[in-house]
Amino acid sequence: LNVLMLALACVGSAGCEGLLDVRLPGQVLEETVSSSTYAELFTQSAVAAFECAFSTYVALSGNVTDELASSGSLEAHNRYDMRNVGPDYPPYATGLCGGLGALYTPMSQARWLADDAIRRLEAATDAQVAKRSTLLATAYAYAGYGYLIFGEGWCSAAFDSGPELLPPAVLALAESRFTKAIESAQAAGATDIGNLARVGRARTRLDLKNLPGAAADARLVPQNFNFMVTRTAATPTRENEYFVQGPYTRDTSVEREFWNLSWKGVPDPRVALTHTGVLARDGQTRLVNANKYPTA
Repeated sequence: LNVLMLALACVGSAGCEGLLDVRLPGQVLEETVSSSTYAELFTQSAVAAFECAFSTYVALSGNVTDELASSGSLEAHNRYDMRNVGPDYPPYATGLCGGLGALYTPMSQARWLADDAIRRLEAATDAQVAKRSTLLATAYAYAGYGYLIFGEGWCSAAFDSGPELLPPAVLALAESRFTKAIESAQAAGATDIGNLARVGRARTRLDLKNLPGAAADARLVPQNFNFMVTRTAATPTRENEYFVQGPYTRDTSVEREFWNLSWKGVPDPRVALTHTGVLARDGQTRLVNANKYPTA
């Protein structure tokens, strides 16, 4: 208490000058953090931003496409489920990653960070940056997936204050990034990143109706190849958004049209579901969960 009273007294007393003074560190110059020393940090930041944005995209795009049904009282999920989301809807337009309904800004940030990492790495040399080719391959691959999602999920898009682009032009940007990723991965011997980029380029070429090109890329990827987006329950921005809004809070359920899907008489393993036997949060919808995402 005496220490607190002394501090309060000194706030208005010239005689106590220096007791509560704080020396500000000053400005942090751009060149300080732009050093090639931080190249790996910039690349991993792009990866982390994409993983957060992708988690939200999976959950919200599922509402838009009627793969998932909003089964609670969350306005954001109800809006996406009704396809009543315009450019002036704040959660969609300006919400940050981890925020309910945030979509455009998180994905834009992830795409920009990947391209920014590319710019920094292209300006450096192998002597300046350890594992430069691997980092380049990673940044190019994640940039490719950013453009791919904009090409598939939006009717048009603009990047870096540039002109409005329709999906074919956006997908062309994705394809160019994936091509660079494959080249850099080959130079670095980074097999996983190379396969990740080939999967992305095959999907992009499929979107662009280039079926021979898509098949050529897909054939080069081992059938057992997996590349995981990482998740943790330690912080909301790292959680699996579908799990949190589905099995955990029961605000989202799998739509009836995706129950009991089969292919040539065999249950489709991509749509493995659990019928919980309980109702979702709205008290009306049967809660059906996708087994693909079992935890946060």
